[in-house]
Amino acid sequence: MQGLMRLRALTIALAGIVLAACLPGTAGSSPTASARPPSQPSSGPELAGSVSVQGDYELSASFTTRVAEHAEGVPTPPAMPASCAEYAMGFQATSQDDNARAFLPPVVQTTGKPAVFIRSMISSGYGGPGTYNSNATPGLSGGATVQGDAFTVYHSTTGSTTTLTVQPDGSGTLSFSRWRSTEVRGGIIAGYLSGTVTWSCH
Repeated sequence: MQGLMRLRALTIALAGIVLAACLPGTAGSSPTASARPPSQPSSGPELAGSVSVQGDYELSASFTTRVAEHAEGVPTPPAMPASCAEYAMGFQATSQDDNARAFLPPVVQTTGKPAVFIRSMISSGYGGPGTYNSNATPGLSGGATVQGDAFTVYHSTTGSTTTLTVQPDGSGTLSFSRWRSTEVRGGIIAGYLSGTVTWSCH
């Protein structure tokens, strides 16, 4: 349990830095533990699906989470969607622009060893259900932490590809290729992680 809590904390910290850098008005800053908004009650739509990763680690697992839990670590947490259709429409990314929309795919956390924690987001440029690619939508980013014999942290960056598809019913798919390890050995990136997350909304 302590290992899973550390796994979650590591990736939330990474994702907070990545997402804060992308959100309007937060460039150059990152949320700290004291600034993180409290967890919301888990009463939103349920998201259930599967995840598979390849690269430095290989694993396949199922997961279940709720939309409400996604507010953790996000600089401006979204209001609770009342339905899967509302969830699919995303949320307002900034109070300064009513047309700027964002979207939070499900947060993935598996158990066992290796275990993976994945968090991603479209911080801006979300236009409702459809397919988005990080090459055309710079606001689409993500991070992962894998707990094997040690903790390894990965994040989307130049040279990686992240693709998100959201259906009108709130279901979707997140695919990522060559998310880069934060570890560098002799000036060379230590490794990469690729994978796919699929989910349905209930």
